[in-house]
Amino acid sequence: GSHLVGHSYGGLLAMVAATRCPERVKSLVLIEPPAFGVTIHHPEVANVVERLKVVYESADTPEDFLAGFLRALGTRPVEPLRLSSLHRKAVMATMEEVEPWNITLELARLASYSFPKLVVSGDWHPALMVTAEALARELQAQRFVIKGVGHEIQKMGKPFNDRLKELIHSAAN
Repeated sequence: GSHLVGHSYGGLLAMVAATRCPERVKSLVLIEPPAFGVTIHHPEVANVVERLKVVYESADTPEDFLAGFLRALGTRPVEPLRLSSLHRKAVMATMEEVEPWNITLELARLASYSFPKLVVSGDWHPALMVTAEALARELQAQRFVIKGVGHEIQKMGKPFNDRLKELIHSAAN
């Protein structure tokens, strides 16, 4: 078995993987997954999704996509964007992925599995907070918020690492 940790869109993929092969999962950690399909009727989420739809439909280049994506989330990108070749490839992959609000998640099934689950977020974006709260409820997961941090919570070091170690330890018992 594995301890499955998914950040952002990777959190959506981690949920799909855990649903398909639960016997291989020891624990599941979701870091700000944009599971907006779960909370699409919340005004904050609906607003973000509408702004993101425009980006997915109209961006021609990875730079345009990333800049539009960041603006849709209320962040000001430093422009012009200069992406490394690796970052450019990652953004191009994102442009081809299913929009996060269109991914089918089997939350009731995932909740039925006995492995521990943790939903982590910062407190920087209302749509991601609402979504994380809903996921934690639906999945019967533990919830952890690190205040004053943006989307890359895993880079916070000690607070995140300590909570992750705690979950992994609980999975072993």
